[in-house]
Parts: sequence; structure tokens; C-alpha cells
Amino acid sequence: MKNILKAARFWAAAALLGAAAIILMVLVFFFSSHRAGDSPLYINLREYPMYGKKGFVPADALGSPTGLEWHEIAAAGDSSLVIVKEKFQGLPRRVFLSPFGNRVEHFTYVIPFELGYDTLLFMRQNIEKVPGLFIAALGDNWEIYLNGHLIKNELHLDEGGEIVSHRAQRKVRFPFDEDLLVEGANTLTIHLAGDPNHDNLGLYYGTPVYIDDYEAIEAASSETVTIALVGIYIFLGLYHFILFSQRRDVRYNLYYGAFSLCLGLYFLTRLSCIYTFSPDTNIWSRLEFATLFFFLPLISCFFQSLTQGRIRLPAKVMLWISLAMAATELFFAPQYGEDCINIFYALGVVEILYIFSVNFGYEFFYRAYRSWKEAPRRHDDGRAFTLAEDLRWNLVHEPMGNLAFGIVFVFITGAFDFIDSAFLNWGILTSRYGFTVFTLGAALILSRRFSEMYQELTGLNASLETTVEQRTLALREQTALAESASQAKSNFLANMSHEIRTPLNAIMGYSELELYAAGGDEHKKGRLEQIHQSGAILLSIINDVLDISKIESGKLELLPVEYDLPSLINDTVSFNTVRIRDKPINFILELDHDLPVNLFGDELRLRQILNNLLSNAIKYTKEGEVRFAVGFEKENDSAEGIVLVFVVSDTGLGIKAEALGSIFDEYGRADQELNRDIEGTGLGLAITRQLVELMEGTITVESEYGKGSVFTARVRQKRLDGQPMGRATAAALESFSYHEKRRHAAINFPRVDLSAAKVLVVDDVPSNIQVAQGYLRLYRLAPDSAGSGEEAMAKMASKRYDLVFMDHMMPGMDGVETVRRLREGGDNTPIVVLTANALIGNDEMFASKGFDSFLSKPLKAADLDKTLLRFIPREKQGPALAEEAAAAVGTDAAVGTDAADGTAAATGTPAGNGALPGLDGLDTTAGLERTGGEEEGYRYVLNSFCEDSKERIDTLRHILFHFQQLAAAPAPADRVQTAPTDQSFLFFATLMHALKNALFSIGADALSAEAGALEALGREEDSAGIREQGPGFYDSFKRFVEQLGAALGSGEKS
Repeated sequence: MKNILKAARFWAAAALLGAAAIILMVLVFFFSSHRAGDSPLYINLREYPMYGKKGFVPADALGSPTGLEWHEIAAAGDSSLVIVKEKFQGLPRRVFLSPFGNRVEHFTYVIPFELGYDTLLFMRQNIEKVPGLFIAALGDNWEIYLNGHLIKNELHLDEGGEIVSHRAQRKVRFPFDEDLLVEGANTLTIHLAGDPNHDNLGLYYGTPVYIDDYEAIEAASSETVTIALVGIYIFLGLYHFILFSQRRDVRYNLYYGAFSLCLGLYFLTRLSCIYTFSPDTNIWSRLEFATLFFFLPLISCFFQSLTQGRIRLPAKVMLWISLAMAATELFFAPQYGEDCINIFYALGVVEILYIFSVNFGYEFFYRAYRSWKEAPRRHDDGRAFTLAEDLRWNLVHEPMGNLAFGIVFVFITGAFDFIDSAFLNWGILTSRYGFTVFTLGAALILSRRFSEMYQELTGLNASLETTVEQRTLALREQTALAESASQAKSNFLANMSHEIRTPLNAIMGYSELELYAAGGDEHKKGRLEQIHQSGAILLSIINDVLDISKIESGKLELLPVEYDLPSLINDTVSFNTVRIRDKPINFILELDHDLPVNLFGDELRLRQILNNLLSNAIKYTKEGEVRFAVGFEKENDSAEGIVLVFVVSDTGLGIKAEALGSIFDEYGRADQELNRDIEGTGLGLAITRQLVELMEGTITVESEYGKGSVFTARVRQKRLDGQPMGRATAAALESFSYHEKRRHAAINFPRVDLSAAKVLVVDDVPSNIQVAQGYLRLYRLAPDSAGSGEEAMAKMASKRYDLVFMDHMMPGMDGVETVRRLREGGDNTPIVVLTANALIGNDEMFASKGFDSFLSKPLKAADLDKTLLRFIPREKQGPALAEEAAAAVGTDAAVGTDAADGTAAATGTPAGNGALPGLDGLDTTAGLERTGGEEEGYRYVLNSFCEDSKERIDTLRHILFHFQQLAAAPAPADRVQTAPTDQSFLFFATLMHALKNALFSIGADALSAEAGALEALGREEDSAGIREQGPGFYDSFKRFVEQLGAALGSGEKS
């Protein structure tokens, strides 16, 4: 019983303290807003009587309240309210919750007051003092006259006399001209207009109504504190919404965020400064009512969600009622909202009782009491808590305890504001301070929850540290493996590009040169066409892999140029119809004859798109039909822009429905088990989609499994002129008789005589030199050659060249180092890097290293032609060569001569006419195909290989001896055993790279594979592997070269 009395005394003291604080706030703000007359200009108009009448005529502005229609509304010093319906007869009867309003009525109020001589004299002597009028609340529409002069007009009526914009304002204040005041009797006339059933129509005479210095009025009406609180409440509301969005299960953040936001908006509507943004007060009053309806339901939902984790039915019902009232009052007459407020006040009493009884009485106090009875907390010395001590502990540590004082303050201040709003209308708004205390309690809860979450996370982190430490080693190993795999992938792509393009350069180069020199031998041309087409297919596969690398690195870019659309279509169709071979496939081409001829776009990538689509259609169609349709669409927003539409349909295998979603994924192929015998990398469609999207287009697919597929690609291009393709050209293309651009015509174009120019070719692989020389001789050039960077520098020091073609992967001094030294020495000769490494970014890298341009292997005649014409000085460019003369030069393409001395470019013995050597490990058939198909050219390459290999045998012996010697050397006690340097491994890998390519080009595939394995060991810096496998390869390679040399010698003698 003593504990209960102690708790009762504690709460009584807390309630008294809270009440004292509220009374103090009320008194402070009451006396600060009700002036005590400390200014000479201060005139309290409430000390004078007020007269009123129904209606208004202009003569009423003079303020003469005589006649039967005038009534004394308030006596001098009367503090009652002036409500229109209570003072006048014959007004419309108000219908409760009526959604409709009444017609506007007019009313006139007159306040006669006296002005003394001293006050008037003070104003005349202090001209900086401007008088102003203050009225605490006034509405709905109104205008004010002083001694018959209009000083403020807020009447906004239409032609029918109805209000178009409401002006029921709080803290009405404005300055006026002091000359309007006279000594002695003065009258203030207020003309009001509005719905007589609207509570905002009237003048609340019990609130401050006075004249004073306008600066003093503004100072007394400061709303800085309320504005700051509005900002805080809205910020807290939005902040809790963000918290709720992060954790949807913590719903009390949602309810408190909504409550705080409503609170901020409510106080916002009570500010007089908002009339600056929207003077129509109907907007603000409706918003004020709507936010007020949600206060109690949201507080109740917040409490229950905080303590119970769920919302009880009474709170839900109250919330839905508030929502219904808020929604309807936004659209009905203003007095409907006022009736809803009365309902809210009645329900508010029930809601307050519910909150106190359930949320505080039961959820907090009763449960705290039960907890104390069943398992009381104890002090450090073992003593049990008293009830008062336990309650104090709960006030500090429990969420509802944190809110207890705030709730008390909110309800006390809220009760005062209710009384003020219903009866007093002082407009003090003390609840803003009560809610501030409540907000502090909510902030305490939030901080405590964050503290608990932080402690929980700290504990989890501590428990994870052991596991993390145990797995760190494994994770590092996996990371190292991943990094190694990524680096290996990059190295693989770079090496693969170089390794495949090097022999491919010889295949396509020799076939193109031989195709050019074939003359009228159509049978030979056909075989050469097939060789070149096979090389082109292989090159397209390489390009697919490289394009995926570019896509993954985000460096795939378009290079738009001017191009001829009919030629592109013809070349694409010709290139792909070769793939049909003996298949019973009918290839149909359909063209819109209005297609433009000259376009601007990335021709190369557009060809790639079409080649991928057509090659897929042909590959996956065993018999039937492949149809290729080309049309276009005009762009409405651009005169030059068009959208090319390509439709490729087939009657092939089709695609299963479940595979359609992944058909454009990388490394994926539809129905891979069934189509395993069909060649392809699984990259084509992925690249095609990326290219189409780069061209701001789209690609779609429709397919029925077993019946065929239809791919539709749309790409944006620019039209250079209005010339259409025409019916004749379209018909020629559709009948496959459009031969303007045959494949071999890529090399068969007019060339200029460049015999006056000096050109140097630098490469460590003789076959590459021979191919390059073959192309250059078509221009009557007699190019010099060099097999290393050192040799190139020596030749460039003794002779002035117009252009140099240089490989970058050479043993010893590579191309990059050679160019660096040349540039540092002041040599500005144009140097074009000629390389098989075509990965993305290499062109920029070579440009940054001093190269002037970039050509990729296999060489393309058109690209070489542009490069020559770009860098060879114009004065050394002669007239165009006749085809016969160029052909005569081109027939000798396989045998290069050094322009300096007329000897063979590679120092081998001139080819003889004997039989090709028969030798174990040498596939002469393969070697013959890889070097152009001519026996004479192959024999020349073999002789060049033998001569070149003599020096490489010595170099290989020395480097292997170097590795063996370093391994056998004893390690001094003060240092780690000697290991080969990075340069040793690089030199070894470069040497084996050159041997691998050279052996492969002549048909020594087994030895080439061994050289490739040793090259990999060099790049991996595996000295043990080199020491183990190197000597065996050296013996085999030396023996092979000796046997080949002997065979070639005997062949010549025979």
C-alpha cells in the first residue's frame, strides 16, 4: 500500500508540474499578445462598443450606426465572441453535415473610438512611426474603412455576388495612412461577406483588436518558433518514412512518420505567412481539418505498434472514420468540415480515454505493475525495487515510459487549444510545445532502438570475426585464383589474336594475291575463292571472340562512314550463299526498290549483324528456304534519319519456346545437344544484339520449333541524299546478277605507281614479310625488309624511308622499343604497326607509343591502299597503273627482293624446280596450302626458314644454357639462389613464339606445338619446365633443320 501511495504522489507531482508549465506558457503568450499599452500609438479597440447590422450599403462606410437596423453587438470591454448567426434574426437554418452551402450574406460592423491630441501629435512628430491595424481573426470576405476611407479590401466576388476566393484569415495586420486619423471621434467600419452558416464568418471581438505602431505589430506577430517547429515535424515525418521503407516490418515508423507529417502540416496551416503563397484560405482550412482528424488515430496506432506489434480494432475503426471525414470535407461546403470537427471532438474524448486506459493504463502501468509483482528488478546489493523505483526505471527504459510526460503535455495543451478554438479564439496554439515534448520522447525511443540495433550488430560482428579469420586464407586463395583467371583470359585473348591471325595473314594474303593473278582461269579462281572464304569465316570467329572482350570491357564503339547500300547487300549475300554448298536450300532476296543508295553509318558492324543472322539461318536449315528481306522506315523527327529493317526467315530447326528468352545470351546455343554438329561459338547473336542496340535499334525473334525462325533487326542510319536504289538495281540484286563488287574486286582496284617511294617492312617471321612485299609490289614498290628492331634501326640510319611497316612482337628489341628509340633520336618517319594482336585498345596504345597508324593482320588490300596514299608524299605518287602492269608485278609477289641491292629479301637460296622434300614431321601438303599453294613459293619459304633457323638454333642453345647454368649455380649464404630475370623469360617466350609460327607455316605441326608449349612456360616464368622440356625440343628442332637443309640441297641438285 505504501508503494502505491508513493507512486500516486509521484504522478500527482508530475501532473502538477506539467500543469504549472502549461499555465506559465499560456500566461506568457497571453500577455505578450495582449498589449498593455506601452506605446503612445496603442489604441485597444475592444474598450469601445461595437455596432452591427445585416447588409451593407456604401453610406455605411461613414460609420454612423443609427437606425432600427443597427444593433449593439458588444459593449465596451466585452470579451464575448461575435458570431453572426447569434446576433441577427432571419438567417438560414444550419443543417448538420449538409454538403451544400448558402448564398452569401453581407454584414456591417462599426467601432467608434476616440483619438487624443497627444497621440495625434506623437504621430505628427515621429513620421517614421506608421500606424497599423491588428485583428486576431476575421472572415470570410471583408473590407475595412477608417473614417469613410477604404484602407483594406479583401472582397473577391463574382458578378452574381458569390465568393470566388476566401479570406478567413488569422492575425490580420496591415499599415494605413496616419492622415486618415482625426482628433476626437473616429470610426472603424468592417464590411463582412460570406455564408452565414460558416463559422469563419465574423469578427471575434474577444481577441486582440487594436491600433499600434506597425513595426510593433509585426514584432508581436512573429511566427519564427512555429515555422521552426513545422520544419522539424515535417523532417521527422519524412525521416521515419525513409526508415519504414528500409524496414517494412517496423510499422511504428510508418505511423509516427504520418503523425509527425500531419502535425507539421497542421501547424503550417495555422501560420499567417502562408497566405503569401496561396491567399485563398479555403485551401488551408480544409487541410487544417484533414490533418487534425488523423492526430489521435495515428497516435493510437503508433503506441500499439510500438508496444504490441499490431493494431487493435478500435484504433482501426477510428482511423477509417477519420479518413472518411478527411476525404469528404475536401469536396463539400466549408461548414460540412466544421460539423466534422465537432464529430471529431466527440470521438476524441472516447479516443483519449481509450489511449489512456489501454495504451497507458494497461499496456504500460498494469504490465509494469505485474512485472514488478512477479519478478521485481533488483539493485546491485540484491535489494528489490520498490514500485516507485520500478516505475521510474520503466519511464527511462521502456518506450511508453519515454512518451509518458510528452503525452501528458500533449493532452493538456491540446485541451487548452480545443477550448481556445471553440470558445476563446486567442490563437495562442500551446499544443505546439506539448508536441515538442512528445517528439523529444519519440526521438529518445528512436535513439534507444538505434543503440540496441548497434549493440546487436556489434555482437554479430564479434561472432563473425572468428569465422572470417578462419576463411580469410581460403578467400585469399580464391581471390588469387580469380585474378589469375582474369589475367589469363586477357593474355589468352591477346595471344590468341596474334597466333591465329599470323598464319591467317598468309592464307588470306596469298589467296588474294593469287586470285588477282589468276587471270581468266575460272576453275582456279573458284578454288581460291573457297580458300579465301574459309579464311574469312575463321576470321569472323576470331572477331566474335574479340568483340565479346570489347563488350565486356565496355569499349565497343561504332565508326560511321559513308557506304553504298546495294554493294553491302550484294557482298553480304555473296559471302553467305557460299555457305549453302550442296544443301537443298532456296535463298530468296526481297528488296524495297525505294531503299536509299548512299548511307552514313558503321558499314563494318552492319555487315557483321547481317552475316551473323544469315549464317545462322543457313547453318540451322538443312533444306527448304532462307529469305532475306530489306526495307526501311522514315523517321518523323529527322529529315536525314531512317530505320533500316532487315528480316531473315528460314524453314530450319527453329527454337524451343523455353530457349527464346536466352537466345541472345553470351556463350549460349539453342538446343546444344541436338545441334552439336553445327559449327559456331555461341557468341554471334549476343554480339548482334549489342551492335543493334549501339545503333539505337532493336532486334526480335519469332520461332516455332521444328518449323523455322524469323529475326527482325531495326537499325538507325543517316541518308546522305535522296537517290533511291530503283527497280533495276533491286532486280539485279534479287537475281544475284549484281557484280559491281565481287569478292576479288576488293584487291582488283586501280592503284597508283609508287615506285619512287622507299618502304621498309620489319617482321621476325619471313612469311609475313613475303606477304607484305607481295601486296606492296602491286604498287611497283621494291620494299626493303628487316628481321629485328636492331636491323631496322641500322637500315633507317643509312637510308631515308617514306614509310615503315613494323611488327611489335619481335625477339630482342620489339617494335614498341624500336619506335621509342627512333622517336627519341629525332626520327619522324611515318611508322605503321603491322600486327596480329587486334584486341580493343591496342590502336590507342600504339598511337601513344609513337606509331602513326595501325594495320591488323590479315592484311586488307583496301586498308593498305589507304595507308599508302595517306603517308607516301604526293610528289612520289605517280599515275594510275594499268591492270596488266599491276598483274605482271603481282605474279612475283611470293619472291621478295631487297630494293637496296636487288637480292632476295629473305636470305634463302632461290627456289629450284626439284621435288618437294619428303621428311618426317613435315606435312608438305599443309605447308603448301599455308604458303599460297604455289610450289615455287613454298620452296622459297623453306629455304628462307632454313637460313633463318641457323641463327635461331644458336640463340636457343645459349638461352637454354643460361637457364641450366643459373639452376646449377651455388647460392651464396647471404642471398637467395639466383633465378632467371623477367627479361630472360620474355626473350625466351618471344623466341619460341617466332619458331612456333614459322614451323606451323611450313607444315611442321608437331614441332610447332612443342614450341607453343615452351612459349607458354616462358610466359608463366616456369624455369623448371623450361629446363626439363627445352633440351629435347632443341635436339629435335636442330635435327629437323639439318635434315630439311639436306633435303632442299638434294632437291636442287636433282
